[in-house]
Amino acid sequence: MELKTIVKTINNMLKAKFPDIHKQSTDIQEGFKRPSFFVTIDSNKSGQQNDRITNKKVGIRIYYFPTNEHNCQVELLEMQDSLDELFSNGFMIQDSEDKTYINLDEDGIDFNTTDNVLQALFYVKYMNETDPDADYDYMEELNLNL
Repeated sequence: MELKTIVKTINNMLKAKFPDIHKQSTDIQEGFKRPSFFVTIDSNKSGQQNDRITNKKVGIRIYYFPTNEHNCQVELLEMQDSLDELFSNGFMIQDSEDKTYINLDEDGIDFNTTDNVLQALFYVKYMNETDPDADYDYMEELNLNL
């Protein structure tokens, strides 16, 4: 599974639940529309489980820019509840090959408000597995040509 597939799925989930809220697709600049979301990868950790499986842990950060940047306390609290409801139980990723259910890690969603911008941070865990039928060269099958 690719990171862009995860981000695309999250953006699609936000679009479905909040169709009237703009989604920023590039870094936020002056003069953007409000309210809006911006989704980014916060961190990306991977570790090898065995020769075919890689464990991944990816941090997803969702920024929510409220309608009014100065009078927004209630709006931010309502959005926090809505995002918690949308993502706290994990979600399904559909890529070109198959469907994968993504769980959040044990810490759940961390909400933080800075400069009247809501930030939701959560980590997703999944495994990438190479094709078990792939043609591998194993050490005992290699021919030594001297």
